[in-house]
Amino acid sequence: MKWRLLVVDDHVSSAKDIRAILVRNLDCEVELAFDGGEAISKATEGRPDLILLDVELPALDGFEVLARIKAEGIATRVIMFSGYRIDVATAVRAIKQGACDYLTKPVSAFEVIEHVKRAMLTDSTINLHFASEATPLMQRLLQTLEKLPNQDDKSTSKKDLDDYYVPSSSLKDRFAKH
Repeated sequence: MKWRLLVVDDHVSSAKDIRAILVRNLDCEVELAFDGGEAISKATEGRPDLILLDVELPALDGFEVLARIKAEGIATRVIMFSGYRIDVATAVRAIKQGACDYLTKPVSAFEVIEHVKRAMLTDSTINLHFASEATPLMQRLLQTLEKLPNQDDKSTSKKDLDDYYVPSSSLKDRFAKH
């Protein structure tokens, strides 16, 4: 069975590039939406298995789209992404509101494929907003996420972030080969 995906990005060329990567590498059908209203309409009608949702959209931003999708009871996984909001606080907000993942642009084809596969192969989408109210483990996870270094902080170098997020040199070596 083919996965049904919806890519929402107001940059038409970016959306088409992501669709081409997904169709070429995964067994999926991909629809495109270029603004928040169109995204909500296509999500309501098509009930995609996964939505790749840009944060920065005209009229309704990605967070409003995510909130409306959740309010409609549409059971779909959502990966949010942005090239403008690249701080940890935005990523934490996305996860708290129900996204299963967050990416920062530019993203490589490898990243898109791996994040989509991981989201789709997860048994169920964890809505941390509800889980955080229910379990101490989720509360600790959210507290830890909020303590991560802010990527907008000029005192934090890229090397510091790489060391923080990728702890072992052998893991770095494995990714460098791709």
